[in-house]
Amino acid sequence: MSHQRSFIATTVTGLLFGASVLFIVIAVLFGISAITDQPVIIPGIVSGQVLKENDIPAVYFDPNGQGIMLVILVIAVSYIAASRSR
Repeated sequence: MSHQRSFIATTVTGLLFGASVLFIVIAVLFGISAITDQPVIIPGIVSGQVLKENDIPAVYFDPNGQGIMLVILVIAVSYIAASRSR
């Protein structure tokens, strides 16, 4: 029973880790977009840019849900594989 609980905990941790990594990458890229006034594109995952609307910065964000889920799952599977190889 503890092996199942350990696997579930590792899976949940991997999914949260994947979501966190992707969130940080997207936040950094939009920060770079705000500084450089250039659009941000991660093919298949997200695209957008920071524009000014009434002299106030506005973030235009166009996510691709399937791409985001795929990246999170790849990171989670990598995390699970790395934790099981010890």
